[in-house]
Amino acid sequence: MRTILSIRNYAIFGLFVAVLGTSLFAAEPIVLKGHTKGVTSVCFSSDGKKVLTGSMDKTARIWDARTGKELLIFAGHTDWVTSVCFSPDGKKVLTGSFDETARIWDAGTGIELLKITGHTSHVMFVCFSPDGKKVLTGSRDKTARIWDAGTGKELLKLEHTNRVYPVCFSSDGKKVMTGSDDRTARIWDAETGKELLKLKHPSFVRSVCFSPDGKKVLTGDWDETARIWDAESGKELLKFRGSESGNEASSDCFSPDGKKVLTGIDNSAQIMDAETGKKLLELKGHTSHVKSVCFSTDGKKVLTGGWDNTARIWDVDALEQSISNEAQRQKQIIAYDAQLRKNAENGTPEEQFKLGNRYYNGDGVSKNVEEALTWWKKAGLRGHQGAVDALQKHAKANVAAGQRREEEGKEAIQQFFGEILSGGGSSDSGWVTCVECLGWGWVTRQGNKVRCPRGCVGGKVPK
Repeated sequence: MRTILSIRNYAIFGLFVAVLGTSLFAAEPIVLKGHTKGVTSVCFSSDGKKVLTGSMDKTARIWDARTGKELLIFAGHTDWVTSVCFSPDGKKVLTGSFDETARIWDAGTGIELLKITGHTSHVMFVCFSPDGKKVLTGSRDKTARIWDAGTGKELLKLEHTNRVYPVCFSSDGKKVMTGSDDRTARIWDAETGKELLKLKHPSFVRSVCFSPDGKKVLTGDWDETARIWDAESGKELLKFRGSESGNEASSDCFSPDGKKVLTGIDNSAQIMDAETGKKLLELKGHTSHVKSVCFSTDGKKVLTGGWDNTARIWDVDALEQSISNEAQRQKQIIAYDAQLRKNAENGTPEEQFKLGNRYYNGDGVSKNVEEALTWWKKAGLRGHQGAVDALQKHAKANVAAGQRREEEGKEAIQQFFGEILSGGGSSDSGWVTCVECLGWGWVTRQGNKVRCPRGCVGGKVPK
C-alpha cells in the first residue's frame, strides 16, 4: 500500500512541477531601457510591431515590439516630451511638449516634418484623428485645439476654465473629448466645436477615452477613481477605485473590444472588467509611478510607461495563462502535502524524519519550518536520533541568529544615538532607544544622563 501511495505522490509532484515550469517565465515583460528620465507617454503602432515612447529627457523613441530593441530617437524638443502618438498608417509620429509645441515627424527617418505652434503654455496631450488628417492637442493654456495635420493651421479652439490635459478623438472622428483641471470632462463636435456634454468630477481629470463603439467614455481623475459614462446622456455607469495611496488614475483606456479597462495607478497597471469593475489582472514590475498605458490593437499585449525611466511590454495571454497555471499548481501542492502527511502519520520514524527535512528545506513542498518541527518531534519521540539532532541544531541556530540580531541592533542604535545615550549632544529631549533592552520612547535628559524609556536596569524592565 505504501509503495502505491508513494508512486501517486511522485505523480502529483511531477504534475505541479510541470505546470510551474511552463507558466511563470513566459509572462515576464519586455523592458525597454534607454530613456534617461521618466517615461511620460506610450503608444503601439497600428500593426503592433513597433512601440513609441516619450520622456522627460526631451526625446521620443521607437522600439521593436518583439525584441525591445531601440530603433529611432526623435530629438528636437527643448523640454519634456509629454505625449506621443503614431499616425493611423504608422508612417508619422506626433509629439507634444512642455516647450509649447506639437511636432510631426517621419517615423522612418526621424526627420521633423511640421512644428505646430499657437499654444501659450505646455502641450500636455496630443493625438491624430482616425483618418490622420487632423491633430488634437490639449494645453495648460486652458484650451484644446484641432489642427490641420498637413499645414499646422489651427481649425478649432475648445475652451475650458482651467488647464486642459487629456484629449482624444472618437473612433469615427466626429467627436473629441477633453479633460481639465476645472474638474470636468467634455465632449465636443469635432467639426463645429460645439460642446455636446459636460461630465463633472470631484477632482482634476487626468485621462479620457471613448469606447471603440463610441457609446461609452472612460475618465480617470485625482480622486484615484476611474469612471465609465454613457456618452449620450452623461449618466455614470460604473465607478471603480484602483488605489488606496492617494495617487491619481494617471492613464486609462478601453481594450479594442471594449470589454476591459486598463488603468495605470501607483507602480502598477490593472486590467478590469468594463461591465463590473472587477480587477482581472495586475501588472507589477515598475519601481515608480506608472504614467501611461495602452493596449495593442489586437488586445493581446499591454504597454506601460513609468517614472522609473522604462517602458514595458506585457503579454496578456501569457499572464492570464500564468495565473491559471499558478492556481492549478497551488491546488496540486495542497493535494501533495495532504498525501505526504497521511503517509507519514502512519509511517515509520524514518519517514517522519524525512518529511520534516522536506518541509524544512522546501524540497518539493512549500517550505514550512513549523511543519518540519512537528514531524521531527514525532520522529524524535519514537527514538529517531537524526530527528533529535535536527531539533537541537535548529534551536542552536535560532539562539545564534537571535544573538546576532541583538548585537547588530545594539551596534546600530549606539552608532545612531551614541551622542545622546552617552550624555553628550545638545538636545534636552527626544526619541531614543535604550542599548540595553532596546526600549524606544520619548525621554527628557536628566542631568548628564538619559534614562531608559522603559526604566530598565541592566537591560531588565521592572514589572
